[in-house]
Amino acid sequence: MFLLLVLPALLGWSCNKDDDIRPGFTFQYHEEFEIPVGYAPPQSLIIQLKNIQTRYKELLVQYGKTEDEISGIITTRASLGSVFGDANFDFVEEASVRLYQEADPTDYIEVAYRYPVPFDPGPTLGLIPSLADSKRMLEQTRFSIETSLRLRKTTVDNFPVKLDLEFKAIYK
Repeated sequence: MFLLLVLPALLGWSCNKDDDIRPGFTFQYHEEFEIPVGYAPPQSLIIQLKNIQTRYKELLVQYGKTEDEISGIITTRASLGSVFGDANFDFVEEASVRLYQEADPTDYIEVAYRYPVPFDPGPTLGLIPSLADSKRMLEQTRFSIETSLRLRKTTVDNFPVKLDLEFKAIYK
C-alpha cells in the first residue's frame, strides 16, 4: 500500500506549472516604498505605486518577438524585503500585490499573495505567484501596483521596503 502512495512521486508526477517550462523571456520590476509607523489592526495598509513604465514593447524588440507571439504573461517570483535588512515582516498577516491601470483602480489583477504570513518571516517575505495572466496590464505603456498588507500587529517604525516582481512572457 505504501508503494502505491509513493510511486507517483517517484515517477515524477508533480504540481509544476506547464508555463514554467514553456519558452519565453523574463523581466523584472524593483520598486521601493516606505511602511509608515502607527498602523494597527484591523487596518490594512495599502501602498499604491503609480505610473510605472512597462518596457514591454522594448523587450519584444530585444527578443525578436511580436505581440501576437506572446500567449500570456505570468508571475514567476515575488517578494517584499527590508531595504536595509533590519526589519521583520512579523506585523503582516496577509499580503497581496495587484496590477491595475491608473484610470481604473477597481479593475486589477492579483499577481502575488501570501496568506497566512509566517509569524517570524524575517527581513524578506516571499510571496506566492498567482496563476493570473497579466498580459492585458503589462502590454500597456504604463501600469500601477497596489500592495495591500492586512496587519497582525501595530507597525512600530518607518522602514523602507523593496518590492521585487519577476514575470515571464510565454511564447505561443
